[in-house]
Amino acid sequence: MDYIGEVKLGTPAQTFRIIFDTGSADFWVPSVRCTDGCQDRRKYDPSHSSSHIPDGKQVSIKYGSGEVRGVVGSDTLQLGEGVVPAQPFAEITHASPGIFHPEPFDGTIARDVPFDGLIGLAYPKVSSLKVKPVFDAIMEKKLVPQSVFSFYLGSTTSARPAGELVLGGINHERFKGSLHYVAVSKKRHWEFQMDHVQAGKEKRFCVGGCWTVVDSGSSFIEGPGEEIDRINRIIGSQKTEHGKYVVDCKTVSKLPKLIFTIGGRQHTLKGADYTLKLQTSDHQVRCYAGFGTTDDYGTKKPLWILGQVFMRKFYTVFDRDADRIGFAEAR
Repeated sequence: MDYIGEVKLGTPAQTFRIIFDTGSADFWVPSVRCTDGCQDRRKYDPSHSSSHIPDGKQVSIKYGSGEVRGVVGSDTLQLGEGVVPAQPFAEITHASPGIFHPEPFDGTIARDVPFDGLIGLAYPKVSSLKVKPVFDAIMEKKLVPQSVFSFYLGSTTSARPAGELVLGGINHERFKGSLHYVAVSKKRHWEFQMDHVQAGKEKRFCVGGCWTVVDSGSSFIEGPGEEIDRINRIIGSQKTEHGKYVVDCKTVSKLPKLIFTIGGRQHTLKGADYTLKLQTSDHQVRCYAGFGTTDDYGTKKPLWILGQVFMRKFYTVFDRDADRIGFAEAR
């Protein structure tokens, strides 16, 4: 699932529904000139904004789900009470089908995610636009008291799951106990060295430490295919014809715990934390293991990604002042 927030762009303001993604660094919305892939989305019209500044540079941004293309422009961006003048972004004229209309997951009912654009919150080095990302502009203009932002992702089991993004602070009411921090290992993505992973009694995962990225834009916990396959065998999940893994919904409460050791502290997920209940096209309910593989990402070394499955259990703080990531059990 995706967590959406509204922002305003231009003068007078045009409102857009945005995904906030720690796995990328670019900001884009569909343009009124988009004729390919932007159907049923809110579109930005530069001719209706007195604060629009054209640039015209052609850009392409690639994601796992597809690609968007367009031109760079700048305009006034409002997030909550904060206003960022002349924020560069991409005015999208093409979006490949998987961006707005993802394929149905393993034959389940297709989701039409009601978002219009995306704001990336990773470090500037991974920006495809090669411009100052939104949070860097916020920091530069001192619009927030601290150069941190924090995520709370509501449970999928609630009737109306809600998330919360705090720019410039931490909501202590959203977590239990104290935050535990780990240093960012390279200022690109929000990446660090995880100590190891344990599934039930089996400890031979992420042996000797492994490169790990925290990504609010990824649905699952992802890792090297061989290790993810072993975890699925340990929890007793069965592979479907589409390559996904299902577990018996009646056994979820009895599934082994997964333990992610980060900075010397254990972060534990129970079966209910790492499984997802989805309705199939024939109106059945299936329980899926919330894991994926990073094998197709073309990285030179094994990679783990802690996506929404992990972030729903742990309140997560992204600290640009100290270049560190903090975790605490979410309430």
